[in-house]
Amino acid sequence: MPSLTPLERARKFAMATPPAISGAGGHHQLYSLTVALVHGFNLSEQVAWDLLKEYNTRCSPPWSDGELRHKIKEAITKDHSKPRGWLLNGDDELEPRKRGITQSVTQSGKFKVNLGNLSQVPEKEVFTTQDLLNNCFKPDEIICITNEAGQDEDGRWFPASKGTFQTMRWWLAKYFSPTPEDAELFKDKPQGAYIRINPIKKDDYSGRDDSVGIYRFVLVEFDTRPKEEQYAIFKQSNLPIGAIIDSGGKSLHAWVRVDAKDFEDWKVRRQMVFDYLSDYEPDEMTKNPSRWSRLGGVFRGDKEQRIVALNVGVANWDEWLSYLEQAEVPDEISVETLESYDIDNDPTTILGNRWLCQGGSLCVIGQSGIGKSSFLMQMAIMLAIGRPFFNIEVKRPYRCIVMQAENDTGDLAEAFKGIVSSMSLTEDEKRLLRSNIKFYRETVKVGLEFVKQARKLIVHHKADFFFADPLLSFCGGDISNQAFASQFLRNWIQPVLMETKCVWIFLHHTGKPKRADEASAATVSDLAYSGLGSSELVNWAREVAVLRRTDKIRPFFELVLTKRGKRAGLLDKDGKATAFLNLRHAEGRILWEVNDENILNNFSLKDLNKFIDMPPIEHKNEIEQSPLVRYIASKLGVGTATAGDVANHLIRLSSTNPIIVWNPRKAVWVGSQWSDSGMTELSNNPF
Repeated sequence: MPSLTPLERARKFAMATPPAISGAGGHHQLYSLTVALVHGFNLSEQVAWDLLKEYNTRCSPPWSDGELRHKIKEAITKDHSKPRGWLLNGDDELEPRKRGITQSVTQSGKFKVNLGNLSQVPEKEVFTTQDLLNNCFKPDEIICITNEAGQDEDGRWFPASKGTFQTMRWWLAKYFSPTPEDAELFKDKPQGAYIRINPIKKDDYSGRDDSVGIYRFVLVEFDTRPKEEQYAIFKQSNLPIGAIIDSGGKSLHAWVRVDAKDFEDWKVRRQMVFDYLSDYEPDEMTKNPSRWSRLGGVFRGDKEQRIVALNVGVANWDEWLSYLEQAEVPDEISVETLESYDIDNDPTTILGNRWLCQGGSLCVIGQSGIGKSSFLMQMAIMLAIGRPFFNIEVKRPYRCIVMQAENDTGDLAEAFKGIVSSMSLTEDEKRLLRSNIKFYRETVKVGLEFVKQARKLIVHHKADFFFADPLLSFCGGDISNQAFASQFLRNWIQPVLMETKCVWIFLHHTGKPKRADEASAATVSDLAYSGLGSSELVNWAREVAVLRRTDKIRPFFELVLTKRGKRAGLLDKDGKATAFLNLRHAEGRILWEVNDENILNNFSLKDLNKFIDMPPIEHKNEIEQSPLVRYIASKLGVGTATAGDVANHLIRLSSTNPIIVWNPRKAVWVGSQWSDSGMTELSNNPF
């Protein structure tokens, strides 16, 4: 085969580089590739630019031209430890395992696979059993192989002997060379064949863990994930993998090279690998160094135990440890990034106009006994089915986790049923609710252990929102102590949010009530600090919402958004952005509604006359109101009873057979005819 030109080699190198993912070490990976092109392959600025543009089509999201230019200039001007052109010497440097530039380690020290970049498990490679043995063992090392197997009651095969112990040289000559002495023993057997993953001591053929002579490999496999996802995990992990073998069943077997000095060292390194991959739940049964793996290159019935790849990731354990250290470098945010950022179409926005964004946080503060937990429940339900939460628009259905410490199952059920029974859910919404919201009760884990548990749940469910009720039950320390509050919020929780992009919502209690004169003089900013504990809680949270009572007798309340309230999407009666919302408890059930009196005031005759000159006409109209009621309830985020009150109020203010249509500013137009088209429009917006 003719040798590749420098440009061809550089393009092959770039194509083998996994895409640079923003938020997962992407800046570092992009820079490492740029250094390789400009310095390692000694390419001109223009040629490097062309290759980076090709590579950029696979990145998520694609980097701007300014960012690519910035990386090239950095690569040209900065000093480098290796000589210019170092990648032009030898094809071995093109192997991904030699490079170690894949940056996908989260701040929690765990690996994060880009599941949006799945690729099919490669078709049959030209790898044989001889290639596998030569790659993973030395000629005089004792290795153990067998195809003696039994079947359990479910028909699954398992090794039924300790195996045959011979040198790798003997195995090749006897069975696995191009011209073997015996070609039949391992040919087309329904049980396939097995191999112990590590070399064995001479003259110790017990098959026990203490019979292992060299602790070279750890076996990793996943039984619960599609093979494409398993392959992506192995390829993107950057672990030093000697071989990936298709078992011929439902899993791939990866031989991770740990090169431990003894059994104790092997156990430590094995645990490091499994902790690193723990989000993807590798099979915990592979805990012994004498473990059997499927032998690559032979058939298991009509399915080949195929050798998918050899030498994946970095070259050895020490390089992997260096890779982990490099991954701790924070991502750079360049000036070019800030200049080109599309604020108006920010993909990280979850609610409002950048009110809550991916990785953000909200603290809801209120007095004991006013219904904060039911407020949380209602918010989680609305987010899970994608309906507006009062007047805050919800872009899509979101996956929510509710972690509860105080309320038992009965309390949760009472709130859940009270809210859901007032919402007239469609069948699709009922399905969304069952799949998108998960409830947990935790009364033991606190502090860092609680955060670790929360992270595991967030990753497992791919959650968009995590609700914790209440803060004081989970923090595990003195939240009034600023040092502890900073550790809990910024050092433990925030890295989880940056990694998972989840929004974290705490419910929290207010402190001792202030005197009436002090309370009346409090500004919106003052209200943010009404919760118990250090001011660090307010400083850390992206938004602080205060729920406070406004009437001593009636269950009337005010929700105040104290930090970024006008970004949430709440509107006053004039259609202007506001940080305030009047709420009340529904009568006879657990449900929060927009305050009925406030709604009617917002839609007074005076307000209607801003749009049409119409005198009030008192009448009782027998028209079908249900589409209108559902539409009003959906738009205002209230129950059907309150929506019915609003509909009747509007009808009383209008002429006979009115038509009511809502414009984007929530204003009301009242006409003189109830038309079929109007009914159709309203019916297409079911509550």
